[in-house]
Amino acid sequence: MSRIILTLSLLCAMAFIAQAQQVRIKVTDAAGEGLPGVTVKLTKSGVDKKGESTLSNADGVADISIPVYPAEIEISNLGYITQLKALKEQPAGLLHIVLEQKYTSLNEVVVTGVGRPTRLDEAVSVYKIITAADMRSQGAVTLNDALRNQLGLNINQDASLGSNINMRGLSGSNIKIMVDGLPLNGREGANIDLSQINLNNIEKVEMVQGPMNVMYGSDAIGGVINLVTKTNKDGWSAGGNAFYESIGRYNYGVDASRMWGRHNLSLNFGRNFFQGWDPVYDTVRDPLWRPKVQYLANLKYTWKFSEHTALTFASDYLNEMLYLKGTASELTQFNRTTKDVTFNTQRSTNRLQLRWKTGANGYWESNNSYALYHRRRETNVTDLTTMEQKLSEAAGDQSVNTFDNIISRTTYNNQAGIFNYTFGYDVNLEFASGAEKIQGGSKFIGDYALFLTTDIKVLPMLTLQPAFRFIYNTAYNAPLSPSLSVLYKPLKALQFRGSYSRGFRAPTLKELYLDFHDANHSISGNPDLKAEYSHHFQVSGGYTYWDRPKKSALTTLTAYYDDVRNQIALATDGSAPVVPGQIVPNIYSNIGRSRLLVLQLNNEFRFDALRITAGASYTRSFSTASMQAKGAADTLYVTPSFHYIELNGSARYDIAAWKAGIAVFYKYTGSQPLVGTIEGGSIFGDKMKDYHNIDASIEKSFWKERIVLNAGVRNITNNQIVNSVNGATGGGAGGHSGGGSLLLTPGRSFFASLRVQIGK
Repeated sequence: MSRIILTLSLLCAMAFIAQAQQVRIKVTDAAGEGLPGVTVKLTKSGVDKKGESTLSNADGVADISIPVYPAEIEISNLGYITQLKALKEQPAGLLHIVLEQKYTSLNEVVVTGVGRPTRLDEAVSVYKIITAADMRSQGAVTLNDALRNQLGLNINQDASLGSNINMRGLSGSNIKIMVDGLPLNGREGANIDLSQINLNNIEKVEMVQGPMNVMYGSDAIGGVINLVTKTNKDGWSAGGNAFYESIGRYNYGVDASRMWGRHNLSLNFGRNFFQGWDPVYDTVRDPLWRPKVQYLANLKYTWKFSEHTALTFASDYLNEMLYLKGTASELTQFNRTTKDVTFNTQRSTNRLQLRWKTGANGYWESNNSYALYHRRRETNVTDLTTMEQKLSEAAGDQSVNTFDNIISRTTYNNQAGIFNYTFGYDVNLEFASGAEKIQGGSKFIGDYALFLTTDIKVLPMLTLQPAFRFIYNTAYNAPLSPSLSVLYKPLKALQFRGSYSRGFRAPTLKELYLDFHDANHSISGNPDLKAEYSHHFQVSGGYTYWDRPKKSALTTLTAYYDDVRNQIALATDGSAPVVPGQIVPNIYSNIGRSRLLVLQLNNEFRFDALRITAGASYTRSFSTASMQAKGAADTLYVTPSFHYIELNGSARYDIAAWKAGIAVFYKYTGSQPLVGTIEGGSIFGDKMKDYHNIDASIEKSFWKERIVLNAGVRNITNNQIVNSVNGATGGGAGGHSGGGSLLLTPGRSFFASLRVQIGK
């Protein structure tokens, strides 16, 4: 009898197991690439409601057990349209599900400044995302190309140091530039040269126009720009790209990637060449935009040694040669020699990142980097009759400066009831050396911090995020940096955000100890500088008119208020004698207080194949006066009241039948004061004229999107040098700019790019 019962039990169990066979699902996007992390949920099995769910793996594959048919499964992923799939019976083989992407920006996922990937509509900060498609449409090769049409950002050029950026009126020293959450080093002046940051291996750019100092430290009080690198999603792939622009740019690159087992490897190599450009290029020896050549390499390797643990090593390398040739104005009938200068910049950024999951919701992430920056100046005396060269022996003509950074940042994120918290430490060690340009030859400054941020779901529609950063700086007494953010969603379509943050920025090693004197510069660091202190407020509201698969519309209005004290900038050195005919000596100084109010309106619309953005920005500075130390003299600095507006917009229309798209980008920058070297007690110089910029492009893909051709025109309005309202243009051959003008971009140009990609 017992044998009969045992046999029947085994038969019933086998029948149940046969009935509850697993279904294997492959989830991809429209391009056929597997989507990792997709939620596959069994919503109904037979007549029972079910709640079991699973996540797709790195290849987009998920297995789920279905005990009884008919059944229904729900497939959902951030940024994609949720799909319900009814199953009448066990599928024969692999079930393929294609998810269509939502194009509303609120469905985008951000990783900057959050404990784990978060949807935009759930983030407490205001973000702007620039996708790879946006960058491709603009013909953007480097980061300054991608950012120049953004609201609240103004970018101009220095002939020797590269691009200068300010965000909401705050200088580049207050803006943190990062790659995969780790900062780039090598500021010249106050800025990272954005033209040295190539976009070939970049998936998207996340921009936060608001203080992120609690999460990322002292140089993030103005905002953060984080470049997210691409992750290989194919078994293997290989490709090449070429770019041409009529102003003398010739670029090319190759890449390859391979994924096998738990290993993922990507390699990129590129060469960017720019012949230089000037409004009268054929008649000048030293063009206004200097010739340069860049060699770039990127490596990214990921070892996923368990389902929830991954180790990534990445390395980025840049070698740039920038050429400054002597001008014809130096020549006479008795002297046929001139000085030619070459700047060689090498940057190597090496990142080691470890991510692992603990428990049901715990999530650790450790990010570490060793960044090396090396810049050499070599000056040769060139005999234009024989073209022979010899090294110049004049003071300041030969120099080497090196800046190395060691960064370690580890965070732990978890959820406990209504609390979602992140805590961690942040260490940033900066080393500078170079007898020719660093006072004392070598210097060190360290910044050590602990931080904690907590999302508290007070109500279903209300989230609070208090945060604190405890700082120890080896050179300055740093205060506690707190912040408080609020997200309120009374309706699904309506969102309100507000935040306050207290900022602190210690001067950089260059601002403290630079010693740069040559025929064109006289700049000294100031060891007596005070640290910058600031208060930042932000309020925003957003409304989504509709959010359907191919039709969406939303509006966001944001107000920023920044109050920065002891602001640091270059100023004329009142303690040094001014010698007629020689360069005016400058010194880094605390120039006082800046109070800025910025209002930004952004609109996004999508109607089937048409996408439109339109925005406006209003910036107002409030008049302040303060006495600050400048070298050995005290100066009363007065910040005048001023205001200006910006407008921008873009439109893209995709023609599916032709596998093509047309895009137009526009920005208007209103007349605003020029912030340059501070003279006397004047913080701002003459006002610059307003200007418009328009770019347009067309894109076409072939052979299952393996070949992409893009062509267009950039700087249609032909902006080159923006002069002051009073018409000052400065001196120099070829209309070279001086104190009353800004270098913006080379003249109107035509570009074309070709991308070929194969793989599986």
